[in-house]
Amino acid sequence: MATQISNQALLTFVSNGQSGSAASNIATTTLQGPLSAEKTALQPEYTQEKELTYLLTMRNTGAAPLTGLRVTDNLGTYLLQGSPITPLTYTGPARLYENGQFLSEIPGETAVGSVSFPLPALASGSNALLVYTVKVNEKAPLASGSTITNTAVWTADSLAQPVTAFHVIPAADEAKVSIIKAMTPNPVSSGGRLTYQFTLYNHGNIPAENVVLTDLFDPAPSMLSVWVDQEPVSPGDFQYTGGSLTLPSPGSSYSITIPAATFTADPGTGVQMVTPGTVSVTVQGTI
Repeated sequence: MATQISNQALLTFVSNGQSGSAASNIATTTLQGPLSAEKTALQPEYTQEKELTYLLTMRNTGAAPLTGLRVTDNLGTYLLQGSPITPLTYTGPARLYENGQFLSEIPGETAVGSVSFPLPALASGSNALLVYTVKVNEKAPLASGSTITNTAVWTADSLAQPVTAFHVIPAADEAKVSIIKAMTPNPVSSGGRLTYQFTLYNHGNIPAENVVLTDLFDPAPSMLSVWVDQEPVSPGDFQYTGGSLTLPSPGSSYSITIPAATFTADPGTGVQMVTPGTVSVTVQGTI
C-alpha cells in the first residue's frame, strides 16, 4: 500500500537582537510498498445468474521475494440491516500466470462471504495475474442503479500493511418481457362472445417501451373490442384485418409501456424478491 510522506522544515534565527522564524514549503513524496495490485473485470455489467471473470494483477516492486503471499476476495459481501449478504458465488478454479506464462490452477479456499488463494513466492520485479470466475447469485441487487463492490486484499510475510484493491460493477439496465394468454369461456358457443386475455410481464429493471402486440386469430372473430388495463382502446388505435390484430396500429400515437419490476431484498436472507410490472390487454369478439 502506498503511503504519502509530507515534510516541512522550520528555521529559527536572531536578527538585530530579535528572534524570528521561517517555514519551508511542504514537500511530498509517495512511499511505495513492495507490492502493487489492481482488480478488474472482463464484463462491464452484471445480470442475475451471469458469470463474471475477475483479473487480479500484482507486481513485486521490492528488492526481495514476496513470500507467504495470499489474496482474499470478499465476493461483494455487504451489510443488509446488519447482516452480511454475499451476492457472488465463486465457481473456480483460478488460473495463475507469472510474467505472462501460465503457472498453475489454484482451487481457492472458500469460506462464508469470501474466497482466498494462497500464492507461491513472487520474485523481485516479477508480476503475476490471477484469473477466476464468479456467478451472480439470487442475492445480487437488481434495481436500476445497483452495483456490486468487490474487494480483494493481499497479505504477505514482508508486508507491513495489507494491500487492497476493489472493483465496482453496475447492474445491467434491461427489460425482461414475457406474455401469458388465456381464452374464456371454455367451451364457447358459435355466435357467442369470446374473450382473449393477455397479461404482459416485465421482470427487468427498466420499462419496456413501444410494445406492439400481434395475434392471428383462427377462426377470426368479428366485432372486435380492445381494452388495455381496463381502459377501452379506440378502433383507430389498433389494426384488425383478416383475423390479424396489431396493437397499436402502425402510425398510431397510442403506445404501450410495461413498467419496470420492483425489487425487494428479503431482510433475513438477502434474496431478491421480484414483483414484475404488468399490463393487461383484453380482446373480445364474436366467434
